[in-house]
Amino acid sequence: VVSGSSDKTVRIWDATGSEGKDGCLRVFEGHSSSIISVAILNDPKKQLCKSGLCVVSGSEDKTVRIWDATGREGKDGCLRVFQGHSHWVRSVAILNDPKKQLCKSGLCVVSGSNDKTVRIWDAVKSTCLYANTFDSGIESIHVLAVPNSVQTHYFDTTTSSAMDHNRQSLHCIALGLKSGAIRVMYV
Repeated sequence: VVSGSSDKTVRIWDATGSEGKDGCLRVFEGHSSSIISVAILNDPKKQLCKSGLCVVSGSEDKTVRIWDATGREGKDGCLRVFQGHSHWVRSVAILNDPKKQLCKSGLCVVSGSNDKTVRIWDAVKSTCLYANTFDSGIESIHVLAVPNSVQTHYFDTTTSSAMDHNRQSLHCIALGLKSGAIRVMYV
């Protein structure tokens, strides 16, 4: 289990409670403000860290960070820091792209912020691949793979327009906005 807290830490817990102090296995420090969202990033090709297991966090400090779940690599376990949002990062999610259609590494992080933007990052290269602005702050993000059988349109990240095209894979990103609205992006 992974948690983020107002004490500016990300923690990994033993769900059985049998290991560590009170079940806490690892504490990561580095954010300068509260952590609002966390996600687990599985990296089977071990492009980010030797363990192949990472934690992603989004914070009120306007950054997204990737941590080595073992804490052995990076500065105090921190492998990457993504900067670009101008307000709190409210939600983070993982977009696995094994066909490498969005990013060369195949590992993408999606972040949403009170600055009304959604950003897609290449987790390995630490680059923002795409940003889109909405009419309200982003409260939540959920990424879904769309089966090939239902693909008729996709959202072209280079032109920001929907196009008829049948790609090998497609992802739907559902966004919950601060206004209460729901928006859906296809990438």
